[in-house]
Amino acid sequence: MSRRQLRHLGRSDGWVTRAVRAERLLPVFRGVYAVGHGRIGTRGRMMAAVLACGSGTVVSHQSAAALLGLADRAPYCVDVIAAGGRGRKQDGIRVHLVKPPAPEEIGRVAGIPCTSRARTLVDQAAVVGDRALRAGFE
Repeated sequence: MSRRQLRHLGRSDGWVTRAVRAERLLPVFRGVYAVGHGRIGTRGRMMAAVLACGSGTVVSHQSAAALLGLADRAPYCVDVIAAGGRGRKQDGIRVHLVKPPAPEEIGRVAGIPCTSRARTLVDQAAVVGDRALRAGFE
């Protein structure tokens, strides 16, 4: 959950601070928390990265390839395209400063906004080798 979501639910910043101290909320990224325990998995980290970078953020590149089943595993750093480059300089998030995807280039997997298969493969072409890109196409 993001701090913004918690505020929307009526929780104050003081409540969030106390919940973090009591380990009921566990920080994942700046302003984003796991509730109850930290075992959120790969998809949980991806959603946390989207929440940390704000509205309009989508999972992209190698992370989107893993989410879409085009790659065997996701990288440790979550790849995202964030509006206005938000989210930069956060450990565990790699913000790609590329042209934002058009609405038809965005989808969702398990509720996580990500680039479409076609856009993911185009983005992948800039960051992976021929073998990995070919495997994604196949």
